[in-house]
Amino acid sequence: MIAQSAEAPCRTRSLLRRRWVIIGAWFVWGLLTTAQVLVSSRLAGRTPIPVLVALRLQMPLALLWALATPGIIWLGCRFPPFGGPRWPRGVAVNVVASMVAVAFRSVAC
Repeated sequence: MIAQSAEAPCRTRSLLRRRWVIIGAWFVWGLLTTAQVLVSSRLAGRTPIPVLVALRLQMPLALLWALATPGIIWLGCRFPPFGGPRWPRGVAVNVVASMVAVAFRSVAC
């Protein structure tokens, strides 16, 4: 019988905590951009945007970035753009990934 590692539950808890931190950070970002939309609509002198409409505009993008963040972190660790003998490949991979993310964002909006 194989003995279980004592680190396995800790790693799982750490991973879950990291995911919640990522989701929480992007949620706060979504709230901040919602506030920005609300303030800018009032300062422009237009009809104020209702809060729920502003939330519907901003929160889906923030939550999409929350879903993409683990992949972005993985990509940065797997292909580091700075340091090491293979930095040109890391820069190239990260530039291409950034262009794909920008293209995806422009299509999603």
